[in-house]
Amino acid sequence: WSTMRIAFQIKAMLEHAELSIQEATNLAKSSVLSKSDSFTTTLRAFIEIVTALWDTSDLPKDVRRLAENLMDLASMVKLDATAFRTFLESEASAGRGPKMLNLSPYGAVIQSLIDQKPADFQKGLQYRLKQPPNRFRPVLVTREIEVPASMKGATWDKATLTIG
Repeated sequence: WSTMRIAFQIKAMLEHAELSIQEATNLAKSSVLSKSDSFTTTLRAFIEIVTALWDTSDLPKDVRRLAENLMDLASMVKLDATAFRTFLESEASAGRGPKMLNLSPYGAVIQSLIDQKPADFQKGLQYRLKQPPNRFRPVLVTREIEVPASMKGATWDKATLTIG
């Protein structure tokens, strides 16, 4: 009897799993499952910003990771999602930021921050250096990004990973 009971329970679990997979789209809309935390809400806002301001063909396959990296940069210069979007939209209207086709979206944001918010960018780098090791990753700067000589120095070398 116990073997048959186990078999029926396993069969019921498999049927439940199959039904859940089949109805995943509908289940995802359920208020019980659609819970979100502040990180997820902010991440969704940054994904929306990225997909709204750049052509899909200019975005990497992993848009989520790009959004996470842009969240990190925005946080570094103390911009929330709304202020970050406003900043990028003003850059785009001036032909910079999302309109810079020679740079990746990440590179275009770095360039815009260096050009338009150099003091905030530098302050953010300095703050990172005061934090425990491994709390922040270095800011990636490729050779296509133009960095003024006045920004370079000990802080720059320690807080960025400059390639090229």
